[in-house]
Amino acid sequence: NDLHLLSFLADQAAIAINNRELIENLADANMNLKERVDELTALYEIGQSTNYALSIDELFDNSIKIITSFLKVERASILILTDDKKYLTFRSGHGVDSEIKQNIKIDITDDSVSSYVFNSKDPILISDIDNDHRFNKLRKSGYKTKSLPWPLLPGNNSTSLFTEILEEPVTINTSF
Repeated sequence: NDLHLLSFLADQAAIAINNRELIENLADANMNLKERVDELTALYEIGQSTNYALSIDELFDNSIKIITSFLKVERASILILTDDKKYLTFRSGHGVDSEIKQNIKIDITDDSVSSYVFNSKDPILISDIDNDHRFNKLRKSGYKTKSLPWPLLPGNNSTSLFTEILEEPVTINTSF
């Protein structure tokens, strides 16, 4: 009888462990589904904004608002290549000081993050700007933040760059 009781308890424990794993898997699947729905919602809102924007500036401004809200970032900007193809200049942004908006002019040949990403056409995640030795110009910037710049149009045709400053650590899915 003791052997049957122990066998029964072991079976019940196995079922409980299996159920817990199923519940955890379901919770993970629900979280992934919510993230995908949020991504699609943001893309839909940008698409809607594209349809109703009266100018390219309005489109950029609306897109920045949607993206910063979706990614939960403090600051974000869109930089555009100048006509002479030598500099990136500010086009639109959220949480960016007006002085920076007016004065930003990044030489695409310098050793800045924006130049690197623009030229490589690949996104880059910087965990701590002050301690990242790849970009000497940014050391002691005063930002204890993460940065994630990426080209708006991957490939050789990109003439713009999206950059964001993350005040809080977040998980970002860059697959969209």
